[in-house]
Amino acid sequence: MDKPDTSYGRKVTALHGGDIVTGAPNAGCVAKLKELLERAEAGEITGIVCASLHSDKLASYSIAGMVGPYSLLGAADMAQSELLDLMKAAQGDG
Repeated sequence: MDKPDTSYGRKVTALHGGDIVTGAPNAGCVAKLKELLERAEAGEITGIVCASLHSDKLASYSIAGMVGPYSLLGAADMAQSELLDLMKAAQGDG
């Protein structure tokens, strides 16, 4: 018996007739993720909180590993501050 096709991106219909966003790899994103993976495999990174922007402009987050220390909250706060600065600069406000 054939299994139904449940792979992502197939048989998708836009609700309001918009384009279906398929996305393309971002070299900078891929390079950073590979670097982080290498550091995790070496035992240098033991926990992670990650915010992700998807090709359809929606966002998600992931939390994994040892994420209890308050220093991780400080790093997340610094990332938020830097992201706000980058967004302001891109809009000409910074």
